[in-house]
Amino acid sequence: MKEFINESLNKYISENPYPWHMPGHKRRACHDTGGIIQNEKDNDRWTKMFAYDFTEAKGLDDMHKPEAFIKDSMQALCDIYGTYKTYMLVNGATAGILAAVYACCNLGDTILMARNCHKSVYHAVSLLRLKPEYLRPSVLSGTGILGDITPAEVARQLDRMMAEGEKPAALILTSPTYEGIVSDIREISNILMKYDIPLIVDEAHGAHLAFMGDDYPTSAIYHGADFVIESVHKTLPSLTQTAVLHLMNKKYEKNLERYLSVFQTSSPSYLFMQSIEKAVCYCHRSVSDFKRYRSRLENFRNQCEELKHLSLFYPHKKVYDYDIGKLVIQIGSGAFFTYEGIRKKLTGTMLSDILAEEYGQVLEMASKDYVIAMTSVMDSDVAFANLYHALKEIDSRIVVMEQGEICPVPEYIPDMGILPGEAWNRDSILMELEQSKGRMAAEYIYAYPPGIPVVVPGELISEKVISDIRDMLKCELSVTGVYLSQETIRIAVIGG
Repeated sequence: MKEFINESLNKYISENPYPWHMPGHKRRACHDTGGIIQNEKDNDRWTKMFAYDFTEAKGLDDMHKPEAFIKDSMQALCDIYGTYKTYMLVNGATAGILAAVYACCNLGDTILMARNCHKSVYHAVSLLRLKPEYLRPSVLSGTGILGDITPAEVARQLDRMMAEGEKPAALILTSPTYEGIVSDIREISNILMKYDIPLIVDEAHGAHLAFMGDDYPTSAIYHGADFVIESVHKTLPSLTQTAVLHLMNKKYEKNLERYLSVFQTSSPSYLFMQSIEKAVCYCHRSVSDFKRYRSRLENFRNQCEELKHLSLFYPHKKVYDYDIGKLVIQIGSGAFFTYEGIRKKLTGTMLSDILAEEYGQVLEMASKDYVIAMTSVMDSDVAFANLYHALKEIDSRIVVMEQGEICPVPEYIPDMGILPGEAWNRDSILMELEQSKGRMAAEYIYAYPPGIPVVVPGELISEKVISDIRDMLKCELSVTGVYLSQETIRIAVIGG
């Protein structure tokens, strides 16, 4: 792939036009020292960045209506991925998910969705006042990790809904998940095609899949999905907030482009577009780098077999497929660790802190019983060696004292009183958790990770919901939608 955007901008800069237009930095670095440069390296970094930040001026191009080098770049993306259209997203995968849902659904439609979808899907549900019907992945035994969405569950739900005269406007699910679980997109797509229902796949954590080669989970692009949204910044070398949306079905082109113009800024960042282009160019050209990356992952996993109390999660055929690029480091039951002079039960949060403070290894996230390290083709042999060295040392310092319990993941879906979109527009009050039974939730309540709602706005708060919220707080998880004080736990409920 030729770097159309970057080469065109190099040529444009060489002609030295003066920008009497946005952005206000005029492609020059500012200095808070009255123009006196104190640090030449800092000046060089910022000057280069500002020099390549453009807008839709004469002689350039417009991402929303590409006619020149951005059009060429987008066509090259389509050629690489084999898609009908591939769109650059400068407002992150969130913008792509919102646009895809809006492209398929009208106000008040029904949508079939995985319960563990990203919050942007729930926001679309609320904004469009959709009626959600949920697909609930099972918790994998012995872990707090949700499995895949199975074709059998999709078929069962669709048969029920169609028998009731309720055809969903779309199905949306996440694959791979945060923990690397991959669903059988091809078979799910085959089921949906019988009913002419579009499939949206949130592949935010799978931008690398298209480049990983044979004998590795492949992107939903190639398995019948209509829309696939990828966060290129998550697993490819691209700037934060950059993503792409792949469209495989021409039928939705007009609607999709309409809503992309709504959910993306009218002043898209040229820096973001350049970053997307350069990342995809690199990945397309670097087959050997990805082979080495796969080798590093496999070697690291083999090394971790030597650990006694820490282990790398692997589903062992309990799910359709798995992305080994996600290093989910599990803590053995009953593990204790001397931390800050006190012997404590080892938790994911504690393990994350130890890795960061003692070894300089900062991980992606921490749960009660595991942590996640996100990897990419940019991680070197030395980086993997350093992480393994840290884990090995920590593992040697762990002692087993008592059996612990896996922190629960909610395994049911509460009854819906009113639609989430309607609940959003109702007045609400804060109420003590124990008194909220029978009321309708006014906000999403979930522990992150894994980010799956215990209760959605409009759903009825049951004794089980109250118990799950208490259990997650007991497990020291960070729970959104819960208001804590020294003496009380309160949540938002609808009404007065």
